Amino acid sequence: MKLRRTAEGIELGYSGSDANIANVHQYGLRARVNRRADWKVKYEQRELLGFSDEDIQMIEDFVIKALADGT
Repeated sequence: MKLRRTAEGIELGYSGSDANIANVHQYGLRARVNRRADWKVKYEQRELLGFSDEDIQMIEDFVIKALADGT
């Protein structure tokens, strides 16, 4: 993963061929095994990025508490 600073803030993510590979695995897409292959393989979906149900609940709890406390 690469961290980039922009005028609007920061971005954390993949770039180039790493981004393509991450996208294929994130969504379970079809892709060539190598550049010279004429055939594609369907990859299983293996999420690299995302939030679990527990993560979402923790974030919601934190936001609600912060709003209630006024902080």
